[in-house]
Amino acid sequence: MAAEPTPHSRAASRPAAGPATITVRAVVLGLVMSTVTIGLVIWAEYVIGTIQIGYLQIPPVAIALLFLVVLVNRLVANISPRARLRPAELVVVYAMMVFSSMVTSRGVSQRIYGSMVGINYFASPANHWQQLWFPQIKQWLMPWNVEGGIAQPVAKYFYEGLPAGASLPWTPWILPTAMWLLLFGLVYAAFMAMAAIMYKLWADEEHLAFPLTKLPLEMVAESGPKSFLHNKLMWIGFAAPVIWFGVNGMHEIWPNIPAIKTVMWIPFSSFPWSAMSATMLVFSLAGVGFFYLLSSEMVFSLWFFFVFARLQQVAAAALVGNPVPAFHAAGPLFVADRTPVCTSRWSG
Repeated sequence: MAAEPTPHSRAASRPAAGPATITVRAVVLGLVMSTVTIGLVIWAEYVIGTIQIGYLQIPPVAIALLFLVVLVNRLVANISPRARLRPAELVVVYAMMVFSSMVTSRGVSQRIYGSMVGINYFASPANHWQQLWFPQIKQWLMPWNVEGGIAQPVAKYFYEGLPAGASLPWTPWILPTAMWLLLFGLVYAAFMAMAAIMYKLWADEEHLAFPLTKLPLEMVAESGPKSFLHNKLMWIGFAAPVIWFGVNGMHEIWPNIPAIKTVMWIPFSSFPWSAMSATMLVFSLAGVGFFYLLSSEMVFSLWFFFVFARLQQVAAAALVGNPVPAFHAAGPLFVADRTPVCTSRWSG
């Protein structure tokens, strides 16, 4: 649990007061920016396929677009102060972008569509999925015919791509996508309701710090001599990743430009140290910024249990040999799920 913040920090972790939290213009702008968010996430994660900008609880794409909205809002305020968006309205826009990015990225889209067609594509006479599972599946949840055969065209197109000259079959996807999004919408609404119920307990009695909210709330705060955009240290911190990733981005386009390394592998070749999972030193500017917002106790806990898990791998290998790797996480099975593992499940 984070250390108890001061009254000032507790006030800073809450949305700034305003005449109205949800306004028509905030919702309209939120819809526009959500559309932009979805387009950027799809382009970066599905078309380019080399960068994830829509996942995590504080999505990079949402922060970048909020920064752009705040800049434009400050320009509007200089021209017409009455037309500027209030902090609470900016929070609404940001919240809509966060949901849009997470639904478009790993939160929903990266998993749901493969789940829809995977059972049909990977079904075969050997595994008998057609006889075992197809009759149990509701037609309105799938884009393929549950009474048809295996590896139907819509499933093959998803995994193997469209044939030359073929058009994308949008129609089969409309109803199942709508049904699954309805379910996910209800799940998101339930979590929001639970958070609203627990907020008073968390904020007023347990004094949680809510570090993930500090950056966007600082960005949307009213202008002043000590505001976010007037902070020189913020601009220095802003310039560092822009230059760093700008150079690395140009290296990807023009390899003659040297890249700035952010990862260094630590090889452990001698047994039992070689039993540790891939170990590396990563210099992450995003990590530095995030850990700055956490309490010292929380940062120490993350560091300690990371090292402790790696030392467990070394001790286990020294006692009974190399452990079985986990299929659902990086590292050995006994570290990943903490289930009892008998010696017969170890190799080596």
